[in-house]
Amino acid sequence: MLGDPEAARSLPVDVLHPGAREGELTTALSGASIILDMSASVAVVRALADRHDVAARRVSVFLNPSATDLVVLAEDAERRMPLDLLELQYYRLTHHDDRLEHHLHVDGRPLRFGRSCRDVSVTLPQDLVALHAANGSRALRRLLEAPMAQITVWQTDPASGAVTVIDAEPQEVIVQQLGDWTLCTDRWLETQLREMRAAQLPNETGGILLGAIDCERKRIIVVDHILSPPDSVEWPTVYIRGCRDLPQLVERCKERTAGWLTYVGEWHSHPAGVPATPSAADRQVLAWLEDARAVDGFPAIMAIIGDQGCAWYLGES
Repeated sequence: MLGDPEAARSLPVDVLHPGAREGELTTALSGASIILDMSASVAVVRALADRHDVAARRVSVFLNPSATDLVVLAEDAERRMPLDLLELQYYRLTHHDDRLEHHLHVDGRPLRFGRSCRDVSVTLPQDLVALHAANGSRALRRLLEAPMAQITVWQTDPASGAVTVIDAEPQEVIVQQLGDWTLCTDRWLETQLREMRAAQLPNETGGILLGAIDCERKRIIVVDHILSPPDSVEWPTVYIRGCRDLPQLVERCKERTAGWLTYVGEWHSHPAGVPATPSAADRQVLAWLEDARAVDGFPAIMAIIGDQGCAWYLGES
């Protein structure tokens, strides 16, 4: 990759806890044109994404647990799509694309939550590692020539060695501050919610929101949804979400994403001409959500879709 062996030097330091070497780490990162993460650690990905004192573009490269697939997540050159949000969009891809149904499983079993190089270990076939190394090196060289963000999975058939490329177009990130929390979503999700509202007018509709909540970073990332259950009540001025098949659908999402995407809140639409502000009934639901979510230490999240788009509301006990 580097060509000149003198072009690289080692800096043995814990990125999460650099201690006395913090200055050396910052100097190294600040002088880089690109930061390549190969730690296979979600904590490291999010720590690198949070380094706002460093301008370099971040790229994360890792294998899935069975080593059949190579994943590359790359920020755009201007870092409008940061690595931690691309990570959640990648989980959305695994949720929706049936080719990735077993992508994050080991022998049919979901991985434990704390996934990293030093967590649950498995034996990886050297031939697959070599194949992914070649594809990964080529992908990185091409990335250096292109400023766009990227979410790509190279999926290998272990029997034939055939490689299938599966990718998703990175979506524009939408970030807003709600109290002490930073809420992040993207254009794909908001477009989906607006289209579902339009399809059901003059009735209201709704459903649940999927994403991740990082309590340590006070960050809420919402990237997906599940449609209104068939036993829901949808009238022109009333929406009561049902629950038929909902637990199974949420569990399916958690299994396919190794637990990284799960229930985070509720959404519903308002009729034409009605602003996307909470009604008295909406406030009652939000208060109920506050109590229910407080048991796990999470905030209550509600999205309302109206004529002007999507409005987000947060309740904290």
